[in-house]
Amino acid sequence: RWGFDRHVQFLASRGYAVLQPQFRGSTGYGHEFEKAGYGEWGKSIINDINDSVQSLIEDGTIDDQRICIMGEGLGAYSAFHAAIGDKEIYKCMVSIEGFFDIKDFFYRDRHVVYERSNREMWGSEREAKKLSPLKMVKEIDVPLLLIASEQNTSIDIRHSADLYKKLKKNKKLVEFIKLDTE
Repeated sequence: RWGFDRHVQFLASRGYAVLQPQFRGSTGYGHEFEKAGYGEWGKSIINDINDSVQSLIEDGTIDDQRICIMGEGLGAYSAFHAAIGDKEIYKCMVSIEGFFDIKDFFYRDRHVVYERSNREMWGSEREAKKLSPLKMVKEIDVPLLLIASEQNTSIDIRHSADLYKKLKKNKKLVEFIKLDTE
């Protein structure tokens, strides 16, 4: 959909090319397209993202030595999986208010609200937990920048803080920026 996106404008104003692929499961393309993403978080949705980037590499639109993936919220979850799904594409990853503890996603106070979303995103609780980035830190090989705020009421800063600790423990290249405000 057409509209202002602060992250896109920020990056484009600094000379970066920005790709926002409409992977299966995206809304706005009809129910069948959205339904095609059910149970595919961390799996074929990641293939859609990486295939989109690969097509821009192949046609010479982007420099394959300078590609970074960035996501916010559950988009950071997808960015993490994309970076481990095709280790040759990405040279870095940026997470803004990332969501990395899938167990927390299933069990937080508003669980009832997310029951349908959980099923549509992963298919099963067991499968979702297996795909939790907190359990996959050994697989990521690119430098990460984690940005989060204690003021965020949607995604607790501890998602980024816990991932940061695990990445450091595994000697991964990571920086964590804690913002005073959201």
